[in-house]
Amino acid sequence: MPGSERFTTSRPKTQNTVIRSTFGTDNKSFDIFGTPPSAIKKENPLKHKRIENLILAHLNHLIDTETEENENFFPILLKRFEKTWNFDIQSLYSASENEQRAGLEAFAMKRIFTFLQKSAIQCSSEERVNLELASCHTVLNMFYNGMSFDIATCNSFIKTHQMQIERLEEEIWRLAHGKFNIDSSHEVSHVLFNRLGLVYPETSNCKSKQRHLPTNKAILERMTEQNVIVGKIIDYRHKQHTLSQCLIPLAKYETRIIHCWFEMCTNTGRILTIRPNLQNVPKKVSPDGMSARKLFTASPGSVIIGADYKQLELRVLAHLSNDSNLVSLIAQERDLFQELSADWNFPRDAVKQLCYGLIYGMGAKSLAELTKMKVEEAESMFKAFFALFPELEPT
Repeated sequence: MPGSERFTTSRPKTQNTVIRSTFGTDNKSFDIFGTPPSAIKKENPLKHKRIENLILAHLNHLIDTETEENENFFPILLKRFEKTWNFDIQSLYSASENEQRAGLEAFAMKRIFTFLQKSAIQCSSEERVNLELASCHTVLNMFYNGMSFDIATCNSFIKTHQMQIERLEEEIWRLAHGKFNIDSSHEVSHVLFNRLGLVYPETSNCKSKQRHLPTNKAILERMTEQNVIVGKIIDYRHKQHTLSQCLIPLAKYETRIIHCWFEMCTNTGRILTIRPNLQNVPKKVSPDGMSARKLFTASPGSVIIGADYKQLELRVLAHLSNDSNLVSLIAQERDLFQELSADWNFPRDAVKQLCYGLIYGMGAKSLAELTKMKVEEAESMFKAFFALFPELEPT
């Protein structure tokens, strides 16, 4: 960390006086927001203030972080609390750069926190606000620690994927009796349905005004038995997506540890990873054992674990509906999907998709397309489900 001489020479004396009155003599306290994670002492409580205030501003409905970049929320708070300061902090902030701006931001963040916290509690409750703020510490530690990343294997995967894509491309062209742009859905549709004469599957999603018949994954998966080229196209798209949207972006970081950002203020309540998006890394394992998720390894002396809430949505559904049968099944820790699968003689995955699909408004036709069953069978599953859990049926 640079010495204190940098701060006294790069910042006006009057500004230093104001900042020192709040933070004392600890340079790190008011410069941490422009500092790499490795240079920040984790025991320093001020490192949490910016993200805590972001959360509180979101809870106070002062900002919408799904439409605004997090970096832009600070000027909004300065304007909101302009009467709090005994000097023109907005003009000073606008005219400052780098360390000066970071110092002002840290100074203001500490002052703003108290006001935001009180207001957020009034909008919600102290328990909920404290729960949100407690999660900041966990998420920040995740950011600082990062994920161990095997950059050498990533570069090897890129070369392998490029060769596999080239081979698939040649094979698809051979099966199509000519070259075409496999990345163009329009040309894929023309080759499959015009040149090769494949039959388009029955679906409720095809609109007459579309320029060409859709060739999305759900459609192609229902056509794999018609021609081997369909499976090749699916495989090509998966590898192309993994290469362009996952492997190449990750390789740009060229580091052993990846520190991704976490977006906490979302309408769904889910935490999102960005810069890079680690949640978008495909989990599919190819026949040769290659998987992009294998690029993330545990640090020495540690292990990576996968954990999930057990049937979380169904538990919430049981609580809200108070359906006696559903409550009883969950209370006894029984496998709902397996039991319904045995009773209805349907695959467990189909039953699971039905249960979760119902929660999010899926209909019988959509379920039939998703599970590759007949619409009549899907409707039969819906009727059986509502007969068993009558409180869940829409009124």
